[in-house]
Amino acid sequence: MYYFQREAYNIYPAGEAIMKNNGPTLAWIAGPQQAFTAKDHSFFAGGNLAKQIVLINDTRSKQEFAFNWRVLVGGEEVAKGEKKGNIETAGTLFFPIDVKLPNTISGKAEGEIRLTARVGDRPHSDTFDFRVFATPSKSRIL
Repeated sequence: MYYFQREAYNIYPAGEAIMKNNGPTLAWIAGPQQAFTAKDHSFFAGGNLAKQIVLINDTRSKQEFAFNWRVLVGGEEVAKGEKKGNIETAGTLFFPIDVKLPNTISGKAEGEIRLTARVGDRPHSDTFDFRVFATPSKSRIL
């Protein structure tokens, strides 16, 4: 009905999400190397948090990339990292995040991984929320 009118070209939130997640370059936080589609969100204090950053370049030329990430637990930064380089045409790169979680959690603490990236001239960001639980004592288990 509005095909030739201005109303036909409004981009709504669902359309923005599709454009953001189906672009020629992408960057996101994935599961660990052994199972990059894993969606683990619960971890124990003192344990390891293993995830990875994935970058995709589906453009027709080599692109420069840069990214930085931060891991927060209970609002406190426990790890961070950054990387710069080049990604080839039709390339996919994986960068591990391996963090030893604090052993001082009592009860439960909220955590978050924050990623800010640039592939070529396109900015990307992602967050991954998780929880850290106090390590259960052996007396509780028995």
